[in-house]
Amino acid sequence: MLARLDFGVSASGMGDSTVKITWAVSLLTLLPLVYVAFLLRLLQDPASDKPTAQELSKQKLRFGLFSVCWLLSLYPFYSKMVGYFGPSLIGNGEGQVILNQDWNIIQAVCTSNVENVSGHELIAMQIFGVAGSLFVSLCTLLKVIWLGLQRQHGDSRFVQWIQRLQISIGLKLAIIFLVLLPVLAISQI
Repeated sequence: MLARLDFGVSASGMGDSTVKITWAVSLLTLLPLVYVAFLLRLLQDPASDKPTAQELSKQKLRFGLFSVCWLLSLYPFYSKMVGYFGPSLIGNGEGQVILNQDWNIIQAVCTSNVENVSGHELIAMQIFGVAGSLFVSLCTLLKVIWLGLQRQHGDSRFVQWIQRLQISIGLKLAIIFLVLLPVLAISQI
């Protein structure tokens, strides 16, 4: 055998803690990129000249790279959501693989010398992690829709109204981003 199939890369051995770590790392690396992908244009002076073609090209490239990173972060997010809200294989009912009592014994043996986080800390990390992922996904999808509207209907009254609205609330929106992103990220550290 010269090499393993798919170079040995698979998600079949990803345990719960591996998924948690992967999700936290993907979210923590994605949140700072939101500033670059969304805020640079909001922080510019609205009275300044329109951006040049080169500046627009850079903005599109930044957002394109951000979108690739966002797409890569969807798998850990989806895996965690299936883990939270999907059917469990642990329980006393029909179709469960392991009983609750047996699982408690395994958990006690495997984590006997490990300091566990409290239930409240775990819930807070889950809530902020889900909120952070949903926030980034919502912002990305809205930006994609906005870019599509600009491209297809750039001269329409609706797009011009949104542009005026964006200029008038740009600084307020930037402040919301600057406050909200660290709050969403703090629980993942």
